Formats: sequence, structure tokens, C-alpha cells
Amino acid sequence: MANLQATAKAYATSTSSPSELCRRVNSAICGNITPGRFITLFYAVLNTKLRLLTYCNAGHNPPLVVSQDGSCRKLEIGGTVLGLFAQAEFQEDSVQLRGLATGWSYSRTAVIEAADSHEREFGDERLFTAITASANVSADELRDSIMQAVTHFCRGDFSDDATLLVLLVNAPGIEGEVDPTAAI
Repeated sequence: MANLQATAKAYATSTSSPSELCRRVNSAICGNITPGRFITLFYAVLNTKLRLLTYCNAGHNPPLVVSQDGSCRKLEIGGTVLGLFAQAEFQEDSVQLRGLATGWSYSRTAVIEAADSHEREFGDERLFTAITASANVSADELRDSIMQAVTHFCRGDFSDDATLLVLLVNAPGIEGEVDPTAAI
């Protein structure tokens, strides 16, 4: 992970797009990764003035963007995992953040695949229910509420490190400020 961070920082310029960064990072690590290993990466740039999130998803579980109206969008556009195919191509997409929007990124193994005593997974549906049940609170409170729901569901028996990143954009309309309150 330290090598990935260093490589991504080296290629992350003010002019590099998310898809270009993923292509360049992939090319750089392909010859330097242990055979059979790979890396997933979600890379995004948030234009706070336009409230536009431009992203590329390189094989990572898709982060969610939940809008004020309760609709949910998975950020899936991108490409394959990093480190396996040197010539892989990557695409990017943008999502306009209007009104109240909450962005969620999470570790699939520890959150979505957290299992209860009957081996049922927490799953996407429970995650979405937990997200929408926590309206009008801070990013820290949202993160804590989701993690409490997952912890309660799996009785604290996590199979992996649990990661949950919350970005709360709370200014109305396209104008205004973005509250970059992020809780990890």
C-alpha cells in the first residue's frame, strides 16, 4: 500500500484525470508486483466550485452516492484491478452533487460481507438502509451509525479491517460551499 500511495502521488497532478492516473499507476506497478497479487483503487477528484466528482474505479467495490431524494448511485465506471494487465484501459465518469449528497466508500470484506451467526451477509440492502436511516447528522455521526449497525449485525466478529469513508456535501443547489467533512 505504501508503494501504491507513493506511485499515485507521483502521478497525481492538477492536470491528470482519474482515468489517466489509473492507467499510469497500473503501468508502473505491473512489473513490480508479486505474481498473483493485484490492487484495487478508487480515485476521484472533487471540484468543490462545480460540485462535480470525477472518478475512476479500478476494480474496487463501488462507492455509493446517496442524494437528498434518497436515490443511490454506485460509482462503478473505470476498469480492471491494477497490477495484472500492463496495457489495461481505464474510463472515468462524473457525478453532479446537488443538494445534500453523501458519498460512501467501504471495505467490502469487512462491511458488506460481515456475517451474522447464521452466515448471512450484511449486504448492500442493509448498508443502504443504514445509510438512509441516518439523515441530517454529521459525517462522523453517519460513519459511527453505519459501523454500529455492522458491528451489531456481525456481533463484532469482523473477518478483515473495517474501513468506511464518508463525504458529506451539504450546501443546497449547485452554488455554495462543499462541506469536506470526511470521516474515516
